[in-house]
Amino acid sequence: MIDTIIFDIGNVLAIADWPKVFERMGVPADRFEAVADATVRNPLWHEFDRGSIPDNDIVEQFVAGAPDYEEDIRKIFSNLDKIVEVCDYSSEWIKYYRDRGFHTYILSNFSKAAFEACEDNFDFLKYVEGAVVSYRVKEIKPEISIYERLIRMYDIVPQNAIFIDDLERNIEAARSLGINGVVFKSYEDASRQVEEICKNNR
Repeated sequence: MIDTIIFDIGNVLAIADWPKVFERMGVPADRFEAVADATVRNPLWHEFDRGSIPDNDIVEQFVAGAPDYEEDIRKIFSNLDKIVEVCDYSSEWIKYYRDRGFHTYILSNFSKAAFEACEDNFDFLKYVEGAVVSYRVKEIKPEISIYERLIRMYDIVPQNAIFIDDLERNIEAARSLGINGVVFKSYEDASRQVEEICKNNR
């Protein structure tokens, strides 16, 4: 029987659409692609989420790799509170499952600087029992170790849990441990899939 729902944050509970983020931060449209290559599409971004390198050092490495875009890069990192926009359904969605008796948790890749900048806007956190955030544990999805950590910390039975994430690779990692997975495409679609899984696992 399903008794646990696990949520990703980015592009599930809060939209992390980098073109919109750049626009909100005032990055010129004709520089979007170059700045994205220098930051969010840079492999170093994963280490930013992992938290294994100090945030300031990461920023300096981004700048060193693309000095022509230094102003834009620093603008992004001085406005990390704008990096995601919380979805209007998020709190009620989690509360809905919690009120039905499900255990609810967060499993998300997030850097320390970005998470702390956005945390005050994450009202949905008050409806979860716990969270594993990448920078805190120095592990990132889809590494199996971060899923195993979540399972151990909260005594989760994988077959009784559903994980909702927007990336197929992260869902495949969860499924490899026996966790049911839903690839998020929309709130409506994910909600429907969760209900179907619950129905089929009574």
